Amino acid sequence: MTSVSSTSSTSSTSGTGTTSSTAGALNSLDGDDFLQLLITQLLSQDPLNPMDDAEMVQQISQIRELESNTELTETLKSVMLGQGISTASSLIGKQIKGLTSNGTQVEGTVDKVTVTDGTSTLHIGLNTVELSNVEEILPDTVES
Repeated sequence: MTSVSSTSSTSSTSGTGTTSSTAGALNSLDGDDFLQLLITQLLSQDPLNPMDDAEMVQQISQIRELESNTELTETLKSVMLGQGISTASSLIGKQIKGLTSNGTQVEGTVDKVTVTDGTSTLHIGLNTVELSNVEEILPDTVES
């Protein structure tokens, strides 16, 4: 894509970013950005030497693939969040052993569960343990 190459070289020659930051910026483009670049490229192409049809189809295919991958990633994040919430909530009332965020080992009954920024946190009295830091689910004790 001619416009992407010229954008990259403009960023590099202006001194506003390094090659790695330019690559990072290109990785953060979404489908709308690619579509805008494609339209800009079509508008500014040489009418006597237009873009090859196969190249245009390839670029449109890449845009669709990017959008599909983005949707799949979002779906997988939602499924993982749901699994985390389900697993954490199933531990309410259970005895667990785990580590707090500062590395202190805690053992006790899970009182409640909170979810913040996609992370499930178990509350054991005044202590909190992230679901990923649960070391062991202890067997229920039977009292006579």
